[in-house]
Amino acid sequence: MEACVLTFELLSDMSADAPKGEVVLSAARKALEDDIAVHEQAIIDLKGRLNNMTTVARLPPELLSEIFLHLAETSYSEVGSSYRPAYAHARFYAWISVTHVCRTWRTVALSTPRLWGYIVLTRSSIVEDVLARSKKAPLRITGHLMSSHDEKAKMLKNIMQESSRIQELRLSAPASSFRDLFPKMVEPANILETVVLSDCSHGAPFINANDVNQPIFRPEQLPPIRSPLTLLD
Repeated sequence: MEACVLTFELLSDMSADAPKGEVVLSAARKALEDDIAVHEQAIIDLKGRLNNMTTVARLPPELLSEIFLHLAETSYSEVGSSYRPAYAHARFYAWISVTHVCRTWRTVALSTPRLWGYIVLTRSSIVEDVLARSKKAPLRITGHLMSSHDEKAKMLKNIMQESSRIQELRLSAPASSFRDLFPKMVEPANILETVVLSDCSHGAPFINANDVNQPIFRPEQLPPIRSPLTLLD
């Protein structure tokens, strides 16, 4: 109401002093926008109180966290079993929409580092945010690389700096891209359990005659993997 009175007064001033009209109009608009912002925040607060009266809002944070974890894990598993990996990779982070339902759900999700430990190499901006939110949680990583120089390869090299947190690594790429993979691990991969590497170079042998004395992974480079290394061609 005060904003309306102020607007009327300012508009009256405009007619009396035309040269200052633009400045006065700008001030009137700002006053109205501030008033609208206050009312919008009040509506958001009221909707939050209303949401808190629903049955699902009574679930304890620990249970919500486990539900979100199940959702992320299921989405991650679907990526690995998809016959359309490019489409599945692009859709993987759709599960993050649960963080947009309400403030409570978002708070729970952001307070669950394990939830962000499922990483699919897509856009660098997304992967960087997810990696940061995972804090010190174990990482499960999957991705498809076109070469050792594409954007996803650069993302992977950054993630490999967190090698002590990597629990699972599933990659599809040209065989040549794997040669400098493990040397990027700056820390022992003590919790690494599963590595699945798939050669997508179509026709080039995974190891050719020139590689006889230069194995794709030298023994001194291999981390202490708990389960056997799997190489797929």
